[in-house]
Amino acid sequence: MFSKSPRSWQLRSVPIHPDRPRSMSSTEETLCRPVLSRSEIDPPMQPRVPNPGVPRSKSPPWRKQWTPSYGFPRCPWSDQEPFPAPGGSGEGIPVGCTEESELEWNSSRDTEVNRIALSLREIRARRRRLQMSETPQTQLKTSGEPDVLRKLVAELCAVLTDVQEIAHKTYVGDMPQESVRALAGRILRVIADDSTAGARLVPAHFTIRNAQRADADTFVGLIGQINPESPNLPHVRRAIDNQEGVSLRANNTLALVAVGRHGKPIGALLGGIPQWLIEDRSCPPAYRLPLMTRVAYISSVFVTPACRGTGVGRALIGHAETLFHAGGRTIVTLVHSPELIPYYRALGYTAFTTFAAHLSKDALLRLDSSDGSLVATKALDESVGRAVIFGLPVPVITGILESLPPSAWYDGERLRF
Repeated sequence: MFSKSPRSWQLRSVPIHPDRPRSMSSTEETLCRPVLSRSEIDPPMQPRVPNPGVPRSKSPPWRKQWTPSYGFPRCPWSDQEPFPAPGGSGEGIPVGCTEESELEWNSSRDTEVNRIALSLREIRARRRRLQMSETPQTQLKTSGEPDVLRKLVAELCAVLTDVQEIAHKTYVGDMPQESVRALAGRILRVIADDSTAGARLVPAHFTIRNAQRADADTFVGLIGQINPESPNLPHVRRAIDNQEGVSLRANNTLALVAVGRHGKPIGALLGGIPQWLIEDRSCPPAYRLPLMTRVAYISSVFVTPACRGTGVGRALIGHAETLFHAGGRTIVTLVHSPELIPYYRALGYTAFTTFAAHLSKDALLRLDSSDGSLVATKALDESVGRAVIFGLPVPVITGILESLPPSAWYDGERLRF
């Protein structure tokens, strides 16, 4: 959050009123150690020798003598007065949760010290309205858009947990552990001044709606980037024209677009009838029409590169599932490559190389993948489930048309009961 990357930092406890020292608790007595003076620290910085037993009556003033030991690297301290409360000067960002303490770091050995004030009382009062202020030392290097700032506020709220973990734990040794280094890196990271990276920090405000005739060219252009040579692209424009004003029960095509705040489409989804119901002859003709009204299929999902990783694709898939379920579909299927297993598993999909579904009685639909892709399915209704059948290498989807008896088994050609 700072214009320069800090070299070192340390958390130390100071009283809000240095002229009125207070009695220390047993926890503070354990955590407190004397600090080396500036003259004793030369590059490379020397480790500090613990000496928690120094009597308080012989110690220098509170601010010069005592500091909690969290195992962080030492840094030279300035002689400035304690940092004022966050509500006073506006020179800092309240991000922590200790009773009376400060977080200090130096961007270089001889430059001025930057500080973040940590106050439990202030955090309790400001947790829901965390404020950020820009100073010459802590200017935010972002595009300045409100969306980016809101994202940064959310990140600061998440950092509160990290600061609490550092403030409430004691780490043994003079050098920080790897976990502490990782936490420190998250707290004191620098945001680069990059407009492209800033656009990826926060997903733009977008809405999802059915594609309209005015979106036809853009929609075909987005879907065509997945497979420019797809023979189905000429039919996409006709599908968009047909779905306007028609419910999903009457129209077997679903075309969705995610529109950004400037009215420009940033994502597209195309779905409808499973392709294998039309092209694959292994499905008995008597079951094709019932399956068309029960099984949904997502054929293509595309998000512009600048908006990937911001939740646009997940929102498109979730909206499509809602529309499919409202249209009477009980299960949704899609085909994806093996490297996308974690992505679709997080969305509730289960993938297999073989798609097996029970139709009715002894009828079983089985489709095997020949190009290494996987068929992923997700139930949209409680009546649809999976059953393990003796003789089949994969679970069988049951409940699409009829339920499968528990005693069923497969003899290599058909189901037996």
